[in-house]
Amino acid sequence: MLDAEHSALGSIAAGADLAHALEHLLLALQDLAEGGAHACLVLIDEADRFCGLSAPSLPQDLCLALRHGGEQPSPFGTAAFSGAPVYCGDITRDVNWSAGRKEAMLHGYRACWVAPVFGAKGHILGVLGLFFQAPCHPTQPETELLALAARVAAHVIERGQLEQALHDSRVHFHYAIELNTQVLWTADTEGKLDYVAPRWREWTGGSGLGSSWLDAIHPEDIPHSLAAWSEAVASGQPFDQEMRVRRQDGQYRWVHSRAYCRQDERGQPAKWYGSCEDIDEHWQARNALLDSEAQFRSLASTMPNQAWLAHGSGATYWVNEQVCEYTGQSLKSLVASGFRHCVHPDDVQATQKSWERAVATASAYEHEFRMRRASDGAYRWFLARALPLFDEAGTVLRWVGTNTDVQEQKNVLEKMAYLNSSLEVEMANRTADRDRMWRLSTDIMLVADLAGMIIAVNPAWSKILERPEIESLGMDFISLVHPDDRMAALKDLSRLAHGAPTLRMENRYRRRDGGYRWISWTAVPAQKLIHAIGRDVTDEKEARLALVRSEQALLQAQKLESIGKLTGGVAHDFNNVLQIISGNLQLLKLTVADNPQAAKRLASAASAVERGAKLSSQLLAFARRQPLKPLVTDLGRLLRRMHELIRRALGEAIAEETFISEGLWHTLVDPNQMENVLLNMAINARDAMEKGGRLTFTLSNVTLDADYASLHADVLEGQYVLLTITDTGHGMERDVIDQIFEPFFTTKREGEGTGLGLSMAYGFIRQSAGHIKVHSAPGAGTTFKIYLPRSLEKLAEPPPGLTGPVLGGSETILVVEDDAPVQHTVVDMLRGLGYDVLHADDGAAALTLLGTGVAIDLLFTDVVMPGPVSSKELARQARLLLPELAVLFTSGYTHNAIMQGGRLDPGVELLSKPYQREDLARRIRHVLADRRLVGAPDPSGRRILLVEDNDDAREMTTEMLNMLGHTVHGVASAEDALPLLALPGLDVLVTDISLPTMSGLELARHARAHWPQLEVVFASGHDWGASLMQDASARFLRKPFGLEELAGALKARRLDVY
Repeated sequence: MLDAEHSALGSIAAGADLAHALEHLLLALQDLAEGGAHACLVLIDEADRFCGLSAPSLPQDLCLALRHGGEQPSPFGTAAFSGAPVYCGDITRDVNWSAGRKEAMLHGYRACWVAPVFGAKGHILGVLGLFFQAPCHPTQPETELLALAARVAAHVIERGQLEQALHDSRVHFHYAIELNTQVLWTADTEGKLDYVAPRWREWTGGSGLGSSWLDAIHPEDIPHSLAAWSEAVASGQPFDQEMRVRRQDGQYRWVHSRAYCRQDERGQPAKWYGSCEDIDEHWQARNALLDSEAQFRSLASTMPNQAWLAHGSGATYWVNEQVCEYTGQSLKSLVASGFRHCVHPDDVQATQKSWERAVATASAYEHEFRMRRASDGAYRWFLARALPLFDEAGTVLRWVGTNTDVQEQKNVLEKMAYLNSSLEVEMANRTADRDRMWRLSTDIMLVADLAGMIIAVNPAWSKILERPEIESLGMDFISLVHPDDRMAALKDLSRLAHGAPTLRMENRYRRRDGGYRWISWTAVPAQKLIHAIGRDVTDEKEARLALVRSEQALLQAQKLESIGKLTGGVAHDFNNVLQIISGNLQLLKLTVADNPQAAKRLASAASAVERGAKLSSQLLAFARRQPLKPLVTDLGRLLRRMHELIRRALGEAIAEETFISEGLWHTLVDPNQMENVLLNMAINARDAMEKGGRLTFTLSNVTLDADYASLHADVLEGQYVLLTITDTGHGMERDVIDQIFEPFFTTKREGEGTGLGLSMAYGFIRQSAGHIKVHSAPGAGTTFKIYLPRSLEKLAEPPPGLTGPVLGGSETILVVEDDAPVQHTVVDMLRGLGYDVLHADDGAAALTLLGTGVAIDLLFTDVVMPGPVSSKELARQARLLLPELAVLFTSGYTHNAIMQGGRLDPGVELLSKPYQREDLARRIRHVLADRRLVGAPDPSGRRILLVEDNDDAREMTTEMLNMLGHTVHGVASAEDALPLLALPGLDVLVTDISLPTMSGLELARHARAHWPQLEVVFASGHDWGASLMQDASARFLRKPFGLEELAGALKARRLDVY
């Protein structure tokens, strides 16, 4: 390093410039440093600004960034400011470095060490730096080498600056002499000139040395000039004279000669230094000044601007007519007092100081002030300008000034200033908006180089991908892309590197926790960088997928619904036909009892009718039109009760196992139909395991959340009982799974199945507010998952079946049937049982018959009838006429006439077609024995608050409560109900669960918190509404309900506090 120093100092001494010497020194430092370092030296001037850069090996753009980045954060600025070395071991992680960082990274530099370079007096001369291609920190020897290099650089810089200063001084003196328009000279203490600048010879042709300078002086000027010089030499006082000098062309020109004597340490004259200046033009001008002043006054009086003259002392002595006219004052008044009485009071002090400063310095005067106009008293802005006129001695003779009206320019400038200010504010706002958008944007903003290395990310990156900014900088973003998306991402990156913008690309990015998020990118290349904006579209993609699933489920549901309507209509007509056949067969059987051959044929025909009735029942089950009588059921108990039946159906080759969770919830289903579903599912599983296998039943409790419900169009969130049926059979293909619930679809051989088992199961489960899911694959068996809503009601015992002898009676029965053959058959069967029978073809005819007052004990009516009077309305009006009348409905297809949600209305008795004579007889005796007055008034006469948002439902329920003898206050919302809770003597709150704003559950919690003794009855049209109740002491009333159910709910007292 010392050899390099000697070489650099030698080159400077030989005349080389500082830049060449520093490059030589830096190359030597690069050879000594390990790791392929590239050296540079930033020079700093006396104002602490970067003023130069020597870097023989660095790229040009990096040099420019370092040279002009003095005010931006960087290791070079930090070292210069702190006076201490700075070691940046990894440029990619130094987020505080602005100047040159991007360029350094683009050229592959990853580390930078810098050290300040100090002069001998401790002042900063520059900063020495080393760049490395790999991240690294210096060792002790490397630190010492960098410090030594900084000291050597200081020696070279100071030596170079010293040589440059000496050279500049020589050049300055040379040009000062050669280019000076004056003639410089020196003389000894006796007054003899011993040096005269060459310009004197150019002027006069003589040398001027000694006393020869007098040869060029005008004869008239020699006496006083020589006398003045002699006096000065004798006294040592300065010499100052004007004289005429003859030029080589014979012309005389006025010159001004001055000289000063330098004295030694004893105060004695040592040397004279003098100069001669050509002032001929000044002399001529001064002589012409007096002539020009007269001309100026004449001109100023006629000019439109205000003009004025002032003495050298600054006192005004003349103004033109325009000043007098504007101010309304006379020349005498203005000369006496000046302009201060006309100037705006706020401007007087500043104007006076500005004028005094110009007079004191004999410099040009320029100042703006407001001056009052005499005509209207308005103040207008004026620009006053004045120049001093000097005599030959340089003394100010007078001032010549003007006042210019600049009010219009002032208005324009103010407007421009306002516009500039607005523009600056707008630019500041836009910059702030841009920075705010970077910080607050919910979309990712990313800057990367063309190789994919991340240079900058906004906070949204860290929020979405959970990756801190400091960890992400310098990372290859392709490494975060999902392996399945990486090839497409690399192609997009390649297009960007070739300058093609990518308007949209989507791929999955790995979060810090290992999960992936879908990001949709818009990216453009600019300045060798990639600028990209990414939006998290994971939720959108999931929503689109859920929508597709919902649409598929909806299409499937619509398809099954259409098939259901068709099969339901077919079943209705089919059941009527079967009823005619069945009824006549039973009547015929009574007449051929003694004929075995005929009895055998009748039995065969009756068996065919039963098979047809079963087929019709399965069609109705699929169509969700079968009448259900749901009971609160323990599926675990039901499954155990069916164990032997299922075991016999499966056979010996198939193993069966059952798992039932503890604390299994109850559900609301028709137990008989549920048994049919279980048996059908077991038989289907048996047929799928021809060579044996295992069938597993599992019962458990599950809660389906909103996310699950959003993925399944036919599912509501809530609590469910889950029945899982799994077999180890041959499994099913996807296209088979899509069709298994369609009626008559079967994979069995012809004659081995009707294809209605799963259709019936599907219809029953949907009719029970549940849903069924299938999971299967070829060779992997099949799993059915049946979800049934939880019920909080008390477990119900199944009603006993109707058995016993077939008995008739003597009561009077009114049969209402629009199908004539069916009507005739039923009438004959009833008369054969001993009853008195009346009949009518429709509801209107039946009401007419009832209106005659004839005594009727039982109304036996078809559900689906033509005409304006429905079967339900017929029963209602009939009971109004005959309160003790028993009613029995019959139908092959009830639809919604006496059902709501697939369930029979409360209190309704139904005998489904086709039926046997024995079933008809037993059911009639049961209904006649069980008839009672439904809805008898409650003697307690309770006070009830009813909350129901449906006007019709509220009116009907109010009427029913009044019929039961209660006092009712009905409102449409929970908000209307709140003030009524304080009514004196209020006993019961009956509320719908789903209300417009505040729900019925919230209203009940509020009511029980303030009135603990208040009873609560919830009403809902959904079974899952019961699962929302938080206390079993509150009653649940399922819509639709009748008088009997309503009365029962009100009679049940709560047992504990809500």
